[in-house]
Amino acid sequence: MDSLKAQISGLTKFVSGHNNWKLVDTHIDIASAKKDSSHPAFYQMIEACKAGLTDIVVVKSISRLGRDTVEVLDAINTLRESKV
Repeated sequence: MDSLKAQISGLTKFVSGHNNWKLVDTHIDIASAKKDSSHPAFYQMIEACKAGLTDIVVVKSISRLGRDTVEVLDAINTLRESKV
């Protein structure tokens, strides 16, 4: 949990360093990377992007967008289609 707190703190500081950015929400899924685990917060974020409620997504690393290359690319393509 300390790692998660550090990630949130670092990303919050990063966002606050941009005067024209506003932190609207954080989406956190605490689960294993197993194939059968769901990621409700991730999908909530994707839906917010599709609905035009989000302009920018900030993540610790690109690997947070999926468990493998295909999932990461799918997420990136979805974000691009949503103008994020």
